[in-house]
Amino acid sequence: MDWIVVEGKNRDTAIEAGLEKLGITQDEAETTDIGEIKKLFGLGGTVFRIRIRKREVVETAQPEPADDSAPEKTPYPEDRCRREERPRREDQSRRAPEKTPYSQFRSGIDEKPRREDRPRREDRPDREERSGRREEERETEPSPEELELVRNTKSILMDILDKMSIPGEVEGSIRSGRIKLEIFSENGGLLIGKQGSTLEALQHVMEIIANKQSDHRYRVILDTENYLDRKKGKLEDLAHKLAGKAIETGKPVLVSPMKASERKLIHIYLQQDSQVETRSEGEGMSRQVVIYPRRSYNR
Repeated sequence: MDWIVVEGKNRDTAIEAGLEKLGITQDEAETTDIGEIKKLFGLGGTVFRIRIRKREVVETAQPEPADDSAPEKTPYPEDRCRREERPRREDQSRRAPEKTPYSQFRSGIDEKPRREDRPRREDRPDREERSGRREEERETEPSPEELELVRNTKSILMDILDKMSIPGEVEGSIRSGRIKLEIFSENGGLLIGKQGSTLEALQHVMEIIANKQSDHRYRVILDTENYLDRKKGKLEDLAHKLAGKAIETGKPVLVSPMKASERKLIHIYLQQDSQVETRSEGEGMSRQVVIYPRRSYNR
């Protein structure tokens, strides 16, 4: 049975909710703690979240008792040649060859390309690098209409900052269908907000405004105080730290639920690690990355 994610005020209430939802007893259940999770926007305190499923029971086949009444094997008829009466072969050259030691056997096939001689996965260009090359190949100079769109979007953002009483300057650029607006202000922390929520909301608003001025679809990226690069660095450190934990313990490690863009970065950071593999599990706000150790990576 597949895992389901349930939550409650504490661990016991979460387990009770899961048992009731699956219609099973606690002896039949298998649970994994996710931990305390803050409610949406941090309102209403925290809840305890677990993963639960019905325990799989593996039945082993019992050996059947020996049947004493089984008929005895009938010997060969006397008129057939018995094994010991058959003439022995005098040609010793037709005997089975002696077993060759494994080391000598390996020495005879060293000419073949070994696995370690093949190009390693990390030496091959990954999907992100290949897509970046394609973008560079089709990248062209911005058109006059695109440059005008950047100027208008930048001007509207400056008006919004004035209404928020946040003094600052904005630099804008456009590349491969992406409009990047970088804000330089002493109140960068206020613009970023808790876990980047304010900056993300403002970015969403600016994207709507920009696309209403054009027939084409553009993505708007808003940044201040190098927040996006710092955030990517923290996610990369977290990904490698949890991957090390999965390898050390030999058990799957769950990453806290996060947005799709952040989950994508976790997958990218670990896709070249031959010792682990990543999957996204769960639905909606509970969807999270699970890091699995590869049991065959050292074979």
